[in-house]
Amino acid sequence: MSYTKSPIFYTCLIIALAIGMVVLVSFAVYAFAQKKQQQQQVTLTAMLEDQGDPQRWKSLLQPSIQELRTRHPDMNIQINYTTYPYNQTRSHLLAALANQTPIDLISLDQR
Repeated sequence: MSYTKSPIFYTCLIIALAIGMVVLVSFAVYAFAQKKQQQQQVTLTAMLEDQGDPQRWKSLLQPSIQELRTRHPDMNIQINYTTYPYNQTRSHLLAALANQTPIDLISLDQR
């Protein structure tokens, strides 16, 4: 009786290959998680005038953040931004400056 033609041989071979694939995928997921943990965490803060449309900044900032991530793959770059109506932005900026609140990006009126 030849083992290479036995259904038990093929069943064992398939089980061994499946276990090997599970181990390989598990190792790849673990390696990816380790790399992600090794990335430097960077969170940029922004205080922005809402330009009458608070969601507008999301579409404007997203391509820039993506470009930063592409240029700095060793960093996990996030942005935390707050928008204010035009007539409130100045007082919030002055309060942040007085409190020495670190802000990476602000929008200013060009007038």
